[in-house]
Amino acid sequence: MPDGLEEIEMPVRCPACGNNTLRSVRWLKAHLQLGCDTCQETIRLDERGSRDAILDAEKSIARIRRRFLDPS
Repeated sequence: MPDGLEEIEMPVRCPACGNNTLRSVRWLKAHLQLGCDTCQETIRLDERGSRDAILDAEKSIARIRRRFLDPS
């Protein structure tokens, strides 16, 4: 049963112009780069800081699932 938590959008800050581009956690996990909506700079999602943020979001989603969605 999909719970929609991976559809939560996270801001990804562009290192060139500082704009935040929103993408879902599911989208971020499936891609290695994205183009900034403002300046079209390529933002690499496979760099350490980006991957760490995505992993943190996944951990938060797992905690929410355990706490509120998993029957116990």
